[in-house]
Amino acid sequence: MLSSAPSCDSSSLLPGNDLVPQRYRVTTRFLKVWRIERLRWIEIPVPALIDPDTFALAQERLESNRKHASRRTLEPSILQGLVHCRQCGYALYRTSTRSSARKISYYRCLGADAWRYDGHAKCTQRPIRLDLLEHIVWSEIVRLLEDPALIQTELNRRLETARNSSPAKRQQDRVTQDLAQAQKRMDRLLTAYQEDLLSLNELRRRMPALRQREQSLQEELRGLSAQLVDQAAYLRLAETLTAFLGRLRSSAATLDVQDRQRITRLLVKEVVVADDSITIRHSIPTATRPAGGNGGPSRLPGSPHGAHADQSYLLRPWRGRRPLR
Repeated sequence: MLSSAPSCDSSSLLPGNDLVPQRYRVTTRFLKVWRIERLRWIEIPVPALIDPDTFALAQERLESNRKHASRRTLEPSILQGLVHCRQCGYALYRTSTRSSARKISYYRCLGADAWRYDGHAKCTQRPIRLDLLEHIVWSEIVRLLEDPALIQTELNRRLETARNSSPAKRQQDRVTQDLAQAQKRMDRLLTAYQEDLLSLNELRRRMPALRQREQSLQEELRGLSAQLVDQAAYLRLAETLTAFLGRLRSSAATLDVQDRQRITRLLVKEVVVADDSITIRHSIPTATRPAGGNGGPSRLPGSPHGAHADQSYLLRPWRGRRPLR
């Protein structure tokens, strides 16, 4: 592409001198970025900077931000980024049509667009009216808010599950056993030395390694104990959540679309649409952070949205395939 610009020589600014345009060539580059399948990734071993749980939380937040990004959304909707198709697994996007009287908005499945797949649609899911779907989902949310016992029961169940089967608890038991074994070995060495079954040089040679292992196990045990203490926050969380839901119940009918959207994302994990059914999967906000992490999204141990991505809801059954272009 050819373009022109005036010369910036200072002599051209003197009286009687004209500005002579200088022509130069500009090469434009168009860049497009898209994600490829994980099978085509090239992975190399590198030192770990963060623990796996923190990395999983970061990936979860990245995926959530990618789904819920406002971008150029001019008219926000309550279920934006939360709806997908049961038949093909693709997300539903918002579209609209205009009648003689008004504009009608729909949620339409990406897999139902034949033009995206060389004239062959992935599924036959029909569009669903946006106002009807959001009315159904919001009515269920209001019903949930009006019955806090449901949330309290779920909190109690997850708390009991976290106490009995959390990885931190199992790891704490294992570290406690290893620490007891290390201390027994040290006691046996001292007993053998006192009974003249072990020389002083042999004792000095073998004891430092056992003491170092004992110290490392004690430090690990202290960290796990602190992590388990955090689970006691669920008891306080239940009271806080009950008060929060009480405030929501009093103002649920007067909230605008953006406030309803925030509440929906807080209480709803996903909405699965089929030809004859609508499935709403709820989620409960928590205030527990992973061990070794300094932040990140909230998480409840024992919940379906666990520390590893493989344990999460299958939001997109085809999410491992090539993205749409």
